[in-house]
Amino acid sequence: MALKQRWLEFMADGLHSKRLALDTNVLLDIAAGYEFALRFKTEFQARKFALYYTPGVAAELFHLSVNGNAEQRERSAAALDHLILWGITPIILTDVEKRYRKNFMGFVEDRQVLPKGEVNDARILADTAIAHIPMLVTSDRGILDADQIELSLAFEDAGLPVVHPVHPARLTRSLR
Repeated sequence: MALKQRWLEFMADGLHSKRLALDTNVLLDIAAGYEFALRFKTEFQARKFALYYTPGVAAELFHLSVNGNAEQRERSAAALDHLILWGITPIILTDVEKRYRKNFMGFVEDRQVLPKGEVNDARILADTAIAHIPMLVTSDRGILDADQIELSLAFEDAGLPVVHPVHPARLTRSLR
């Protein structure tokens, strides 16, 4: 019971800002028409939450639209074409903010917080923190399964606010 109460308190704090960042896979899930992703987007936008995507997400979508398999090319192209229609806003970073990103990415890599080779995940987390958005909505197991204490320490050591990864279905369930 105590764990559930802590989860609800965490969700209330994170949802207080009314700003959420979306990971690449969530945008691909929306483009694919997956019910859990569409429900998340619809319910949170109806509650006046602002949804954002980072430069790393934009780069990943573009990369997949050119180099992915047929399904990835189709979904990523659809996501890129519809971001404005979906009401999802880009995060733009200054050169100074990009240096904070690089610093965080170094901590994550040195400590092996994320699975090997997931450099863009660290970039997306850093960009979310730099934008002062408390949650990254993702269905990426590598991010969701990362040691949250190690991740929090990497944010703190890089001088960034902590970002909490959360699955869209779990976040939607928390509204009830």
